[in-house]
Amino acid sequence: MVVPYSGSNWIGQLPEDLQLRTRELMRSRPVTKGELIYAEGSVLGALWQVRSGSVRVTNQAPDGREVIFAIFGPGDCFGEISLIDGGPASNTAMAIERGELAQLSKANFQRLYQDHAAFSRQLNRLLCARVRHMLHFYTDVTLRSLEPRMANRLVYLVNANPMGPPDYRVEITQQDLANMLGASRQAVSKILNQWRDDGLIALEYGGITVLQLSSLERMGDA
Repeated sequence: MVVPYSGSNWIGQLPEDLQLRTRELMRSRPVTKGELIYAEGSVLGALWQVRSGSVRVTNQAPDGREVIFAIFGPGDCFGEISLIDGGPASNTAMAIERGELAQLSKANFQRLYQDHAAFSRQLNRLLCARVRHMLHFYTDVTLRSLEPRMANRLVYLVNANPMGPPDYRVEITQQDLANMLGASRQAVSKILNQWRDDGLIALEYGGITVLQLSSLERMGDA
């Protein structure tokens, strides 16, 4: 079953006055293509919201293999967990392209978290949604074959697109998609080429356009 995307723009879902207060405390941070925002194991002093561009969040195995946890676009927030529990970053975040982030310092985050119940409630909803997504992803990886997992992931990415329908283009390379699924690029490419031949998707430079979303939804639910 496809888990609906709940969105990572929890700041945009705060009450209007609290949202305005939060944005007033945030500072702009330009990023360049390939810039490291933070590394796995580092101690974070802020959380970030993407204003423009996109950010890839990954984990790396000791042998160098990389798994992509998420790709965040405009509006999405990341880096919250370390500010709540004080632990080191559990992943690495890197800018995919030139863009701009909004940065909320740890001190301001903790003040808002402690003083405003609506702030902590909305953040807790986001974290619960992410836990559900991770549990679903783990079940997919352990129990399902690659094709329905790929269908599931593309549906998720389409729904996560900040542009929303009818823009069904997903800005992702085949290698990045393989890294998200813990699969080889060759295996992913084989399935994508078959879907292209079947008219389900269009393969383009730097992205995939879904032509028959309902078909992929059924495939992901199978």
